Amino acid sequence: DAAAEDQKLRKRIGWLNKAGGFDGAIHYQKILDAAKGLEYSEVMRLLKDVEEKREGIKDPTGWICAALKKKGGGGAAMMPPVAFPPAFPMPGMAYPAAGGGEDADTKLRKRIGWLNKQGGFNDTL
Repeated sequence: DAAAEDQKLRKRIGWLNKAGGFDGAIHYQKILDAAKGLEYSEVMRLLKDVEEKREGIKDPTGWICAALKKKGGGGAAMMPPVAFPPAFPMPGMAYPAAGGGEDADTKLRKRIGWLNKQGGFNDTL
């Protein structure tokens, strides 16, 4: 049942934050948001992974969220990749123009902003 799974998830994150050595660095709500659409067992497996890799992870919430989103969690569709022409254009090749009236710099800034806010990077880019 969903309520029991939620309670177990809260308990597991609480344990990781206290006895697990993460000192409160794992944020329940961010994990919950990133886990939408995934099986409970998958979320718990990733929490076990973060516990085992604790020493090498500086941002456990970001690490978990990124892993959950790679598995298809989060319920939000990924933004389409931005197409950039090559640094050294080849003669005779046609390259797509920036669509929607936005230049490449604006698209890149939007993409980085999205990654920082919703992509699990927590303003590290």
